[in-house]
Amino acid sequence: MMFSLILGIILIFAPQIIDVPQIYTAPNSETEDVASAENKAEEILNEQNSGDSLSLPSLPRAGLRVPEKISESKSLGIETTAKSALVYDVATGAILFEKNAEEKLSLASITKLMTALVFLDTKFDWNKKIKLTKEDDEEGGVFYARAPEEVRLEDLFNMMLVGSTNNAAMAISRSVGFKREEFIQKMNEKAKELELDSLSFADPSGLDPNNMGTAKDVAKLVFNALSNEKIREAVEQKRYVFTLDESKKTYYVKSTDDLLSGFLNEAPYTIIGGKTGYTEEAGYNLAVELERDGHRIIVVVLGSASTIDRFNEVKGLSVWAFENYKW
Repeated sequence: MMFSLILGIILIFAPQIIDVPQIYTAPNSETEDVASAENKAEEILNEQNSGDSLSLPSLPRAGLRVPEKISESKSLGIETTAKSALVYDVATGAILFEKNAEEKLSLASITKLMTALVFLDTKFDWNKKIKLTKEDDEEGGVFYARAPEEVRLEDLFNMMLVGSTNNAAMAISRSVGFKREEFIQKMNEKAKELELDSLSFADPSGLDPNNMGTAKDVAKLVFNALSNEKIREAVEQKRYVFTLDESKKTYYVKSTDDLLSGFLNEAPYTIIGGKTGYTEEAGYNLAVELERDGHRIIVVVLGSASTIDRFNEVKGLSVWAFENYKW
């Protein structure tokens, strides 16, 4: 008799326990138990019901419908190796998924998006040639043109964003008349201007582990960077080709964003742009803006375990968001 009564109570309340209509932070380890996950889900549900969203400067918000979790979906998200992850809706700023999204982590080459923004705020000539120096040739990453070759600013800009080359970032930063410290100061001032409060920069290339920020502010950085046509045109390229005037040597710069050649850049999906990053301290980072059926999201993973993991995790989070939310 007592067993039947308990079973009846469980059956009455089970749908409320199981069907969590919003998202929770993916468990940080395999040892986190189901009860802990459900408690976390309830916490985030309460936060989102109180208006949790990612406020972006100049983002159209009024009158727009916030994406809603599909009622039939019982999925709470996906596990990631990333230390931090975020998915948000570009039009409304609504957070669709987050995992440690306010933890400050090393940005690696995602830093180059800020380098590009600061550079574009200055006066320059795309055809101006900059002579690469040995000081530009910092260790790490792939090299194309190297010291003492002379490269047009437009080619350096694309080398920096398409191939994520560090020497191009260093040459770009000194091409507009600033000392290195002055350019870094401009980067930090730009972060404050854009209300990216967690972002702090220590060099233009991203090699310094003290280039830091949260996934939430990385998403804002991506939004602002891809709002610039020149940055957007650069990062949507699978390959950039240029030829040096003097030596006539031709370089083929391959994009570090492998997603451009995958299914996320084929109908019904379109990649608007993105940026990779890696250092030993940062792990494998990736931030991407993409669109499906007229709806745009930005997906950020920081500190993934491997380059394969970061791409797979962004793919998984992207598909999950579009399949489990309706606009």
